Amino acid sequence: MAEQVDIGGQRDVVNQRGWYAVVASETITFRKSLQLWQRFTVESRLAGHDDKSVYMVHRAVVKGEIYAEMIVRARFLRRSGGIVSLDELFEALYRPDDLPPLEPWVQTWATGSALPSTKAPAPSVWE
Repeated sequence: MAEQVDIGGQRDVVNQRGWYAVVASETITFRKSLQLWQRFTVESRLAGHDDKSVYMVHRAVVKGEIYAEMIVRARFLRRSGGIVSLDELFEALYRPDDLPPLEPWVQTWATGSALPSTKAPAPSVWE
């Protein structure tokens, strides 16, 4: 059984500490089209983490049926500058004790979709 977590309370903690999330990469798959102005519910859960990022799964659900699912790799940064460590993040926001390791395909996707570091050159050259 999935545990319900108060997202609003977590958002308050993040804001109070001057943190914000940035998306490093994401992918989305659609089962059915979502129409303009169609109402849907977003269901979210923590899928896991590696040494730098957290991975969230978000679903667009209409009347109990999954229309789309996305996986997001994100990091948390400080408004004052710098990265929020995962230890500090999970101390403040809670990390489930039964969180499974990342599935191998997620690790492969994260590595395969990564761009060079902002500290490395990344010229736009089409090959």
